[in-house]
Amino acid sequence: MSAHDDSAEHETKLTTSTDAVRKQDADYGSIGRTRPTPRRHGYVAVEVIALLYFGNAFYLISHQQFYLRERAKLEYDINHFNESHKSNNTARENAIQTKATTDLMIITLCMIVPASITALLMGGLSDVFGRKMLMYLSLTGAMIYCINVVIVVRYSLSVYFLCIGVVAYGLGGAFATMMTALFSTVADITEPGDRRSWRMILLSFILFLASALGASISGIWIDRAGYLQPLYLSVALDIAMFLVVILLIPETHQTATSKYVLKENLSIIKKGFNFYFAPSKNRTLVNLCLVTFFTSFAVDYTKQMILNLFLLTRPFFWSTTHITLYSAVRVLLSWFIILFTTWCLRRFMSGLSMALVGVLSNIVSLLLTAASTNDAMMYVAGVASLYAQATGPIMRGFMSSLAAPDQQGSVFCVIELSEMVSTAVLTMVGGLIYEATLAIFPGFVFIALAIILLFVAVALFIAKRIYDRRAE
Repeated sequence: MSAHDDSAEHETKLTTSTDAVRKQDADYGSIGRTRPTPRRHGYVAVEVIALLYFGNAFYLISHQQFYLRERAKLEYDINHFNESHKSNNTARENAIQTKATTDLMIITLCMIVPASITALLMGGLSDVFGRKMLMYLSLTGAMIYCINVVIVVRYSLSVYFLCIGVVAYGLGGAFATMMTALFSTVADITEPGDRRSWRMILLSFILFLASALGASISGIWIDRAGYLQPLYLSVALDIAMFLVVILLIPETHQTATSKYVLKENLSIIKKGFNFYFAPSKNRTLVNLCLVTFFTSFAVDYTKQMILNLFLLTRPFFWSTTHITLYSAVRVLLSWFIILFTTWCLRRFMSGLSMALVGVLSNIVSLLLTAASTNDAMMYVAGVASLYAQATGPIMRGFMSSLAAPDQQGSVFCVIELSEMVSTAVLTMVGGLIYEATLAIFPGFVFIALAIILLFVAVALFIAKRIYDRRAE
C-alpha cells in the first residue's frame, strides 16, 4: 500500500478559503508593505553559488581544525622540550587533544554566537530587501574571515587572533545567512510539494558535495605544501563568488518599496515564530519537525568537529589526507545513495518516514564510531551513516511546504537561528564531554550524541503518527 502524498495535504492547507487569503494579505500589509506577487523565473544557478560557498567554507573549517592541532602540538613540544618526542605517549597526546579541542570550541563559539543574533534578522531582511542582499552580507563576512586566517598563518600569530575573523564571519550570519538566502530562493521559484522538496534535496546534495571536496582538497594540499599556500585559493574563491552573485543570480523575491524600519523587521520575526509556536492545528507537528531538524544538524556538526581530532590521535593516527579523503568518499557515496533511494521510495514512503530512517542510520553510525579501535571498524561506521544526512533536507522541505509564499524568509530565519543556537550549545557540550572522557574512553562522546538522537527518533515517530492520522 503506497504512503500518503505529502504535497496534496500541504497544497490543501495553502489554498484555503478566500477569507484566509484575505487575512494573510492584511497581516502582510500591517507592516506597511504589499504582499509580493510570485514571479516566473527560468533556471536560477543556486547550485553554483552553493558549490563555491560551502566548498570554501568547509575548506577553511577543515584547514582551521588541522592548524589548531598543529599549533597545540608545537606549543606542547616547546614547553616540554626535554621529553622524548619519538613516542606517541598517552599524556602528550591527551594534552595536545585537550588544547586543540578547547581552542576549537572558543573559536567556534566566537562565530556562532554573533551568527545566532544576525540569523534572527536575516529572514525578515530577505523578505523586505530580497535574497541577494543576504548573499552579499555572508560573502563579505567570509572574505574578512579568510584574510584574517591568511594573516594569522603568515605571521604565526596566536591562534586566538582567529577570533577577529570568525566574529566578522558570524556578524555576516556565517553559513546560516547563505543557507537562508539559497533555500528561500528555491522556495520562491518552486511550488509547494514534491518539486520543492526534491530541489531542496538536490541543493543539499550540492552543499555536502562542496563540503567533501573542500575538506579533501584542504587536507591533501596541507600535507603537500603546508598551511599558508592553500589559503590563497580561498581568497580567489571569495572573489569568484561575488562575481557569480552579481552576474548569474537574479533577485527572485519582489522587494518592498518602503524603507527598512526595525519595527517592521521585528514584526516579520514575530511572524516566523508564530508559524511554529502560535496556536494552530499544526503547531505540535511543526514543533516536532523543527526539533528533529536542528538537533540532527547540531549532532552532525559536532560529530564532524570531534571526529577529525579523534582520528588524528591514538589508536588511529590518520594523516590529514587520510581523514579528509575518508570524509569526502563517505559524503559522496552517502549522497548518491540518498538521491537514488529517495527517488525510488518517495512514492511509497512519506518524507517523515524517510527522515526517521536517516536518524536511525546516524544512531547506528555513532555507536559503531564509539566502539571503533581500528581502520576497518571506522569504515563500517562510515557505511552505516550513508542515509543519515537525508534527514535535514527532507525536514526543511516539509516545513517549507507548510508555509505561505510570503512566510518563507521568516520560516527559514527561525530554522537557521535554531541551527546556530543548537550547534553552539552542542559544540560546547560535546567538546567538554570529549575532554572529560579522553583519558578513559575517547569514543564516549559519540555514545552521548547517539542518545540525543534516540530522543529525536521518538519525536519524529510521534510526528509521523500525527501526520498519518490526519492524512487518513
